[in-house]
Amino acid sequence: MLSSLLLWLGIITASPLQFYVDWSTFHHAGDSSRVEFYYGVPYDQLYFQPLDEELVALFNVTLAMKGLTNQFSETGTIRKRARVRSFQEAVTGQRLFVDQFSVIAPPGTYQIQVNVTDTMKSGTVVDTITVPAFNQNLTLSSIQLASGLIKDTITGKIAIIPNPPCRFPFTDRLKVYLYFEAYGLVPDQNNYETRYILLTATTGDTILSSPPIARQKTSATTALTLELTLDSIKPGDYKLALQLTDKSSNKTTTAEKRFTIRDETPAAPTHYTLTQSLQESLLKDLPESARHYYNEIQYLATPRELAYYHSLSDSGKTAYLAWFWSRHNLTEFVRRMETVEKRFKTARTPGVKTDRGRIYVKYGEPDAVERKTMEMEIKPREYWFYYQQGLTFIFVDLRGDGNYRLVWTNSPDEPSTGLENQLTPEEINQFR
Repeated sequence: MLSSLLLWLGIITASPLQFYVDWSTFHHAGDSSRVEFYYGVPYDQLYFQPLDEELVALFNVTLAMKGLTNQFSETGTIRKRARVRSFQEAVTGQRLFVDQFSVIAPPGTYQIQVNVTDTMKSGTVVDTITVPAFNQNLTLSSIQLASGLIKDTITGKIAIIPNPPCRFPFTDRLKVYLYFEAYGLVPDQNNYETRYILLTATTGDTILSSPPIARQKTSATTALTLELTLDSIKPGDYKLALQLTDKSSNKTTTAEKRFTIRDETPAAPTHYTLTQSLQESLLKDLPESARHYYNEIQYLATPRELAYYHSLSDSGKTAYLAWFWSRHNLTEFVRRMETVEKRFKTARTPGVKTDRGRIYVKYGEPDAVERKTMEMEIKPREYWFYYQQGLTFIFVDLRGDGNYRLVWTNSPDEPSTGLENQLTPEEINQFR
């Protein structure tokens, strides 16, 4: 146990620190541009130490940006701190520490070098980027892809959660968010129209094309956030082409962004077999609590994994369970199952059968919980926020029995609840 923990911490590995970097360019002022850099560091790449009942990783992010077509250069280092409640939370959630910073630079071609260093190891990403000249013509900024949105409950402003790998999980109803800015519009009250086209990155085949989306102009510059629902798009590499047309001048401008949809469901272990003695010793070595929940994979497995599992023979199921728990944290799963029985169990319903219990087991401890229990004519409700994943869940105590039902979520992995009519007008405005 200790050796595996040390390995996870990175103490006995000499491999470079792995992380992701993406960037976008926006007009700033005059002939200068704002280059935004987004980076994501997997939590299992960082060295965490206990601090004030949390686990904290300290690391530095350094940028060196050198002009290849001009004399501009920029260097700087920022100190960052990542926190998790437990190692299990970071491993099970496969989380990324995501952040961003920006540099004001003139147009040109640059070599960039981004370095991430903690107390144990470091990693470097080197690439070449081009910062365009945003002149008076109709132009678009870069397309910034995002994995989710966060709405400030005080200001009402929407912030996007960057997706530095530009990689999305394969789901039946994948939601992709994008942000962009347009410059050089005719400053009148007429409309501009946007539409997007999804193409395969290799062959350029069109997968889908949206109808025009009309918006009224308010100035020569605009910013727009779009939510794209990609139904059953197969895993692969894609190119998103965005078109914007100013209806006053009939001019059109375009921008593109590449991204990947990856099937993150592990391949079925058809070759995996266990001898009878190994099966018996495997179960014998498990603590009683782990044996009790060992077969309850329906709370974590995907529908495809479950369908495959149920198609196996008894010996095949035993082998599959060993493979499944080699890819999931059984200790953390047991902790969650025991926690939901204590927190959410009602007189008639086991904790894991409640909506809050099921979501807790699947997603873990929320980053923040807000409760409303004393407002007139409003049923008690809870808001669960998972900031790193960009997820929000709204639960309502519909019958006043303490069994809060899930009425709405923006998670693409959750089906429609059929209870969206329980949302208040304020919640519809804030979350939907």
